[in-house]
Amino acid sequence: MIPKLLFVLNQYHPPGLKIIFGVSKDTIYHNVLDQLFDFVGTDNYKYNRQNGSLTLFGTNWNVVGAKDEGSEKYIRGRTVGIAYGDEVVLTPRNFLEMMLGRMSSDEARFYGTTNTDSPYHYLYTDFINNPKKKALINSIKFTQDDNYALSAEKRAQYNTMYSGVFHDRYIKGLWVVAEGAIYRDSLDVGTDGKLGENEYDDDTRPISLLSEYVSMYIPIDYGTANPTVFLLVIDDGTLIG
Repeated sequence: MIPKLLFVLNQYHPPGLKIIFGVSKDTIYHNVLDQLFDFVGTDNYKYNRQNGSLTLFGTNWNVVGAKDEGSEKYIRGRTVGIAYGDEVVLTPRNFLEMMLGRMSSDEARFYGTTNTDSPYHYLYTDFINNPKKKALINSIKFTQDDNYALSAEKRAQYNTMYSGVFHDRYIKGLWVVAEGAIYRDSLDVGTDGKLGENEYDDDTRPISLLSEYVSMYIPIDYGTANPTVFLLVIDDGTLIG
């Protein structure tokens, strides 16, 4: 266990700030610090929950909330030596890029933990799964079975509690998109591949839909971390209901 604690025991000391960041100071406290303090004992830390000033084994740290795009101002112009991120997938992109850009020392290190998300999330596409950065990033995947803080009974309970995309992300640790989550109620293709009653192709479409329609709309569901979707809506003047 000792090697894992070197960066907090003042034995690993690159130049620059030591930062712990997450969505907010409160989430960092509940997700990370509360259990860490129980582990190290009250004589080995001092923490101010208001300003985020933390002394751990005589080493000074800064706890920073990164909840929005403006949070990068907390580290702008500073040199960062060590950074630990909690739930990095929730970190605004410009904060993470600013922080990594401030880690100018060759000895600087970044550690992060996160649940998985969409495979289109910038953290996955631009960092974890980026071939150009493979040599810089050591990504370790864990599943629920690796969480030995949970009993076998509790792991079995969680395994049956989640389904679909949530099971793939939270239990299996996979970066997956929510298949069919967008307009899924209009998609009813069966497992045999046949079209459902809400769908048609060029052979089965009503003639009036493309030859005598009254109006046509293309609503857009714009996505950044998720896919952008366009929906073609044609009004042929037929009253329904």
